[in-house]
Amino acid sequence: MTARTISNDLSKGFDTLTDTVKGFVEAGTDRASDLKDTTIDTASKFATQATKLIKKHPLAAVAIAFGVGYIAMRLVR
Repeated sequence: MTARTISNDLSKGFDTLTDTVKGFVEAGTDRASDLKDTTIDTASKFATQATKLIKKHPLAAVAIAFGVGYIAMRLVR
């Protein structure tokens, strides 16, 4: 084997490795984008549902918010 052959073999191997890594990165990016979209949709549905409940039961919502705030304050102190 000559130095040129070894260099070509290494170059081909490096190109293959580069393509493989790019594939993994693209797959990870796609998965992260899908996860982000799912999270945003879920949070939006939760916010809409919470808004409806707060409008339906405003006094209970204020009482719960006060209680959670009080407990959080006691835990922080």
